[in-house]
Amino acid sequence: MASPTWYQAIPKGEWAAIPSSVLSSSGVMETSGGKQMEAWGGAILVTGGLYIGSTQTTGTFLIPWGGGHTDYSGNEIYAFGPLENNSPAWNKLRNPTSPAPQDINTDGSGNPVSRHTYNTAVYINDGTNNIMLMMGVIFRYIDSGGGTEMHAFNFNQTGPNTNQPWSTFANLTSGNCDVAAYYPAAGRVFYHKNSANHAGYFNVAAGTFSDDTFKSPLGYGGGGMSAMDNTRGIWCLWDNSNGLSFFDAVNGLTGDYYRPRTRGDIPARADGTGTATIGTLGWDSLRDRFVFWFDGAGKKIYELIPPAANPYQNGDPWTWKLITPGSGSTPTSPWANGTYGRFQCVNNNTDIRGYILMNKATDSLYFYNSSIETPGVRPTLRKFPPLG
Repeated sequence: MASPTWYQAIPKGEWAAIPSSVLSSSGVMETSGGKQMEAWGGAILVTGGLYIGSTQTTGTFLIPWGGGHTDYSGNEIYAFGPLENNSPAWNKLRNPTSPAPQDINTDGSGNPVSRHTYNTAVYINDGTNNIMLMMGVIFRYIDSGGGTEMHAFNFNQTGPNTNQPWSTFANLTSGNCDVAAYYPAAGRVFYHKNSANHAGYFNVAAGTFSDDTFKSPLGYGGGGMSAMDNTRGIWCLWDNSNGLSFFDAVNGLTGDYYRPRTRGDIPARADGTGTATIGTLGWDSLRDRFVFWFDGAGKKIYELIPPAANPYQNGDPWTWKLITPGSGSTPTSPWANGTYGRFQCVNNNTDIRGYILMNKATDSLYFYNSSIETPGVRPTLRKFPPLG
């Protein structure tokens, strides 16, 4: 498949605005729909296709979702894509519930309340599920309450505007969470528990939880974001007070949070010192590294590259690399509340390689063309313990 024309127009190693990507100018955005992003709203990247009305559409889509508290009541679902098309566009997969769910987590028809989503949305495409899974409810509309319901939006539901795509997938066993990431090799969603300050995981296939089994993180100061190294099983977390920490998702009960050894172009706050900043990050599976875009950083991208050997706790140092493109567009500034999952890695082999960024509903989406290096040989997938 040839790369789409919008992508071909972006020079390697540069940012550019994606044409016709402003949500507020798309004709599908609800009034005040931009509050989805302003109100601590995140996003996921769907790679398994979805239904637009009765039409199943293959390809890659960015799905932002948020709202909550006194910011926005709408629970509609927007999708931008497919990125594989020459002219990707915004669609509204499902209209907002009327009346909007209020002061409850789920209404009588199974519709979820809008809420601050932070980094609690994960995408699961495992052959059985093609869903957005929300890990609990936090700061819901309008009373800022919350709960343990894990709502799932089914992208395989035909006619999602008329047929119910939402379900209550399961309930967290205690409290809710603010940071989550899916580890496909183990079929587990790892999450940082907001109320207990530790990690747990949800076994998607078995529907079971493992809580209170891991040691406390380095600390948590808000603005949290995370991504999973799907080869090594390393969960990378960032918050705006403590910077960088890792969690070994493979070691089960012996797993612990730790600050990895690093070198190179170390960003401020990576080691818990310096000026606080909000970061957003992803895992670039083709280039085998974590990538960071810090709010307000403009063109700058930080890469965190694993060592050739022993990348785990007390092992060899990871290398920070700062990329500052000399040409191309400069992404707009974000909302002060953070970008969260509205920065995603797109790894469609050689057709589309790079990072998509959505700051505001009134701004274009931006894309960084990362195909400046040939993908290297990735390490063998790391083994994991029996599912439980």
